[in-house]
This record gives sequence, C-alpha cells and structure tokens, in this order.
Amino acid sequence: MTFALAVVGKNINIVMGKMYSMGYKSFFLALALAFSFQVSADQVEGEKNANIYKDPRLDYLLKVYSLKEPVEVKAKNLYRVQIISTNSREEINEAKAKFASKYPGIPTLMSFNPPNFKLRAGGFSSREDANAFLKEVRKLFPASFIVESHFK
Repeated sequence: MTFALAVVGKNINIVMGKMYSMGYKSFFLALALAFSFQVSADQVEGEKNANIYKDPRLDYLLKVYSLKEPVEVKAKNLYRVQIISTNSREEINEAKAKFASKYPGIPTLMSFNPPNFKLRAGGFSSREDANAFLKEVRKLFPASFIVESHFK
C-alpha cells in the first residue's frame, strides 16, 4: 500500500509541476490520467508485483481529444487613448474621476508599471474611431495620445 501511495504521490508532483506550462484542458487530462490508475502492491512468495489498472474511459477521452482540430485564435488590435501617465496615485485618481464625469459610458483601464500609473480609455477596433475620440478628449487632456494593444 505504501508503494501505491508513493507512485500516486510522485505522479501528483509531476502533474502539479507541469500545470503552469500546459493549458487547462491538457492539465485536466493529465490530472485524470494520474488519478485513474489504480496501483496495488502484492506480495507473492517474496516478490513484489505492481498491478496497474487503467480506466477504459481514458482511451475514449484520448481518442476524442486527439480528433479535435486545433482552434486558431486570431490576434486582435484594440486602440485606446492614453489620458495621463504619472507617478502620483492621487493625480491618476483625480484624472479618472474627471474623465468619468465627462465621459460616463467609456471604459477606463488604470495600470501601474513602477514607478508610473497610466490611465487609458476606450477599446476601439479602428484607428479612425480612436482618432475621433482623441480629438474630443484633447480638449480636456491635451497630453493624451493613441496606444495600440494586441490581444489573442
């Protein structure tokens, strides 16, 4: 029985160690593999034998998973208007409140990359839309400009 626990414990450490390098689907498939093997240790005339029983549902899962075609994810470009970049938290919060009062329907994104805070607004799919919004925002925030973001 201790042999079985050692093998299962070792498999769990291997699976957990690789969790961050695999996607979630692959991780759960590997986790199912680790827990689906039943290991038992038998004593037969001084010999140690390990019997491993595999759940037949694993063959089905592997077959279904291997038949799926990979999904291509296209990169998407979003254009945002950077309102302000500062190292003062108070200043960024004031700018965010000022922007939200003037443009209540436009989403904002506040980020911190030491030592600077950045406030960006919008999520435009075309540069033309971002330029039109930038012209309006520059009346209130003259140092604003367009930033392109890439997403997968």
